[in-house]
Amino acid sequence: MPAARPATGARPALVLRRPPPIRLASADSGGSLGIVEFDGELTLITPGAASTLRAGEAALAPRGIPHAYRVESERARFLVVYTPGGFADFGAAASVPAGFADLPPADRVLYLPALLDRRDRWHQAAAEWYSRCADELVTTPLVLAETDYLAERRLGSTYAAAIRNDLAAGAYEVKWWPQAVGEMVTVADRYTDSALGLTDASLVALAAHVETTRIATFDERHFRNLRPLRGGDAFTLLPLDA
Repeated sequence: MPAARPATGARPALVLRRPPPIRLASADSGGSLGIVEFDGELTLITPGAASTLRAGEAALAPRGIPHAYRVESERARFLVVYTPGGFADFGAAASVPAGFADLPPADRVLYLPALLDRRDRWHQAAAEWYSRCADELVTTPLVLAETDYLAERRLGSTYAAAIRNDLAAGAYEVKWWPQAVGEMVTVADRYTDSALGLTDASLVALAAHVETTRIATFDERHFRNLRPLRGGDAFTLLPLDA
């Protein structure tokens, strides 16, 4: 749950990064909670009652009433408003500062799920670039593990199986070398203010290992701010920079 203390007069924002269902409860009777549902479905629970919210609906748990909410759908986007103010202090104390001012994208966008999922807003760009790509594609075990998890969770077993079949057929080369762990950790430590994870750091290390600055990703928020370990001052992100 990244959070940052807002400047004077700003409205605080908390971003929950935990796979649904999310269950949060409050035994504090000092404030009210309001929920506005944008997408998906959740249930607001109060003593003796439960209200199911869908897109466009809202509900209020009045001050003095214990409450909880539970996400019912696979994914959901909703706004939670606490009154009076001060809940952001709890969020800041119980979380890790985001390290950036803008809100992150709704999902972390990986190239392979975008290539497979026709519903993804990046699918057409990914598919067109892939059909023209003559380069050898190489990745790391960390990327594969994250892609497999997200494909299974977001797209279902059919998509996950397609990725695994491509791997078995040799569509993507997987590289790992003796110094990989140390190089990956060094990169992640260099960008602690950007909350760079080890998966992204492993791609930076891999790019240096295979002597390239070209990376297939839609994650501009991270990779536009990263410098290659060798070979240039910036990465070329594909297909965005193609």
